[in-house]
Amino acid sequence: MGISTDLALMERFSVHAEYAMSAYTRDTRMPEIYYDKYTYLNNLGGIFTPRNTTRVNGCFNGSVTYSAEKFNVNLGYRRVAPEYITLGSTYLANDLEDYTLGAGTSFIKGKGNISGNLGFQRNNLDDNLENITKRFIGSATVSYAFTTQLGASLNYANFSSKTGPDYVTFADSASFIQATSNIGATLTYSWGEGINSRPI
Repeated sequence: MGISTDLALMERFSVHAEYAMSAYTRDTRMPEIYYDKYTYLNNLGGIFTPRNTTRVNGCFNGSVTYSAEKFNVNLGYRRVAPEYITLGSTYLANDLEDYTLGAGTSFIKGKGNISGNLGFQRNNLDDNLENITKRFIGSATVSYAFTTQLGASLNYANFSSKTGPDYVTFADSASFIQATSNIGATLTYSWGEGINSRPI
């Protein structure tokens, strides 16, 4: 269950926000329970019945964007609660929170585009893990349309993470730093017009 909205503020600002909630029961054989916090879950009849193994969690994603004639800047925030599960995706990372700052611009009469973002991400949102992971995230993309049919793009992503104890109990506690970089390139050619176009 989720909700999404997009708002235009004044002439150049826009806001995007979406929130989703999951109520997942791992074992339907367990006894039924009554929720004091999410009381509406108790009144869904045969659609959903809360049980001992039911976990209710939420996910939020939002951004504020300023768009000028040839560039844009945005601030983003995302929070995925621990144990958040969705049946709409094979794999979804949870227990994370990140803040990002992004920007983009066009050049050569709009044929080329450059965009990128930098941010910070952490886990252990409930403060119940022995270790906490913090990492800087960043990516950049350059794309160019040589013709209406031929285009190319180059993207780069870098992730640097540090994992260590949430609280230090012993003097020999260790922390680990890991850096990962990815580079990709794409060349696209399309033919046809309108709905009959075919990209490669």
